Amino acid sequence: MKRIGLDIVQPIVPAYRVPLFTRLAARPDLDMSIQCSVRHPYGMPSIAMDLPDYFSNRRMTVLSPLRLVWQSGLRLIKARGPGDVLVICGDVHYLSNLPLIHQARRQGVGIVWWGHSWSATSRKCLMPIRMAIMRHCADVVLLYMDSGVDMFCEHGYPAYRLFSADNTIDLSPVQRARDAWSADALQAFARREGIEGRDVLLFVSELTHKTRLDLAIAALADPRLRARNSLLVVIGDGVMRATYEKAARSHGVSDRIRWMGRMHQQDYLAPWFLSARMLVYPGSIGLSIIHAFGYGLPVVTHSNDWHQMPEFSVLREGKNGMTFTEGSSKALADTAMRLLEAPEMRDHMSRCARETVEQRYTMDNMVEKFDAAVQAASAFSLINRSDGRTAARSAAVA
Repeated sequence: MKRIGLDIVQPIVPAYRVPLFTRLAARPDLDMSIQCSVRHPYGMPSIAMDLPDYFSNRRMTVLSPLRLVWQSGLRLIKARGPGDVLVICGDVHYLSNLPLIHQARRQGVGIVWWGHSWSATSRKCLMPIRMAIMRHCADVVLLYMDSGVDMFCEHGYPAYRLFSADNTIDLSPVQRARDAWSADALQAFARREGIEGRDVLLFVSELTHKTRLDLAIAALADPRLRARNSLLVVIGDGVMRATYEKAARSHGVSDRIRWMGRMHQQDYLAPWFLSARMLVYPGSIGLSIIHAFGYGLPVVTHSNDWHQMPEFSVLREGKNGMTFTEGSSKALADTAMRLLEAPEMRDHMSRCARETVEQRYTMDNMVEKFDAAVQAASAFSLINRSDGRTAARSAAVA
């Protein structure tokens, strides 16, 4: 059986993508290479991967205030002809993808456009343009979630060319860390950290403007949350930390916020997730929702899906999380209070949260769905080659 030559081109390879690419590289039907840059211009680095065809030396340059991007040195490595596949980052800002797509088309290589259907920064007016580019450039569009597939179908995109990845993270480290903590160990942790008997509201993310932590800080000043001696635990750091600390002082809640800084190891994160009542994410939530659900922690975030990331579609109102009116700290406080005052509902949500990710949003499932999109693009490229030969013969006879 001929292996599919597969080239994956990405801006960077973050840590949460390493398990996906590692498992894809191990599939016997794929002969895979990865090309990326060492670091994104806005700061996030690539993680080194122990793969023979991993190239993280593609220089990335931001070309204009419009944030158009060029990655130098991109080329087809494994994808050489019909049946082979090129996977590109589905962000139209990466202009360097265009000559690579042109080369792939000339050589009969199948193309997968992998990316968001919609994100918090997308503009409705530009969607027809994006779809037109996708139709022209790609054989297959691999979107993050089923909600994106539904959206594209509603806008007339051919369903047979649409695939969903069920975007997720590798939850096995989460499960191991979670299962390592007994009830007695968690009680001892709570005493040691001074959180015994307190309502812990957990926030885990980079401290940027999009996370809107200021709303959680303002909500913490609500008299009802103050009366319950609620504590906001912030795990993460970033450019907005000083601004958020100033907001805490302004609202008079500095003594009810624990700034923990960055933590990446699940062994350190686990007791905080397991001790919290909920994950509070006032801004645009992405894979953080999968992370929280892995620990069985209900999520509270805003309800405007046009200003959310694709992973927001995993939330089921009243089942594994709750939403509030975007931008309203009072609505956030109201929602948090409803959860805090209903322990039986929280327990039910906790079970549903774990079931959500354990039954569907697994890394094994994502690998299979990614591979299905690659196989489809490979098949399309072979069909197109056959159609091209038939058309050429017909023209010659005429």
